[in-house]
Parts: sequence; C-alpha cells; structure tokens
Amino acid sequence: MLASVSEISPNSSYGSSSSSIQSEAANARAKAKAAKTRLSFMEKEAKLKQQKAVIETELDVIAAEKDAAIAVAEAGALEAYWSSRRSRSSLISLPSENKSTRTKNYVETVQSQKRPTDSSLTSHQQDVHVAERVTLKCSAF
Repeated sequence: MLASVSEISPNSSYGSSSSSIQSEAANARAKAKAAKTRLSFMEKEAKLKQQKAVIETELDVIAAEKDAAIAVAEAGALEAYWSSRRSRSSLISLPSENKSTRTKNYVETVQSQKRPTDSSLTSHQQDVHVAERVTLKCSAF
C-alpha cells in the first residue's frame, strides 16, 4: 500500500519524488499560464491583422478612386483646353475668311454710292480715291 503524502518525510525517497512532482506541476502550471497569455496576444494580433487587411483594402480602393478622379479631371481639362482653342481659332479664322469678301463688298458699295463731289473727278482719280478709303477701312481690321 502507498503512503500518503503527509506520511512521507522529505528525506525519504518518496519525499524527493514528491517534491519533483510538485516542481513539475508548478512548471506545467507556469507553461499553461504562459500559453494562455500567448493565446490572448495571438487573438489580439489576429484581430489587428484583420483590421489592417480591411484598412489596406480600403486604401487600395481609395487609391483607385483617386486615380480615376485624376484621369477624369485631366480629360476634362484637355477637353476644355481644346474646346477653347477651337472657339478662339474659329473666332480668329472667321474674320480672315470673310475679310476679302467684306473688302470687295465695301468697294462695290462705295463705288455704287459715289458722292456728288466724286463726279468732278476723273474715273482714274475716283478709283484712286476709293482705293485709299478702302485701304484706310481695311487697316482698321
């Protein structure tokens, strides 16, 4: 029959094995406590890693949205630039296209509406006089 722990003296062989068992039990409890602590921190780290993954995904989405917004803004700016260039060029080219027609119409109008003072001039003098007025009018453009 086995002796109880209280009956075993520390000097006996059972006593030394008992303290060895107690020491092993204390070590096992310490290891278990350390494992629980590690588990607790692992769970916290896992939650943080999940949050980090969500944040990184959101950052990727925001970066893509930013790139898209920049592309739309650049396209709009280019369209506005080319639109203003076309408007300016059409305004600039409009008078130059009609300049010779306007001049011709002006000359014809002046010739058809000769003033009475012009009747005293010779035909050549009238032409020179009209040409001078046309030149003055054209230089105003």
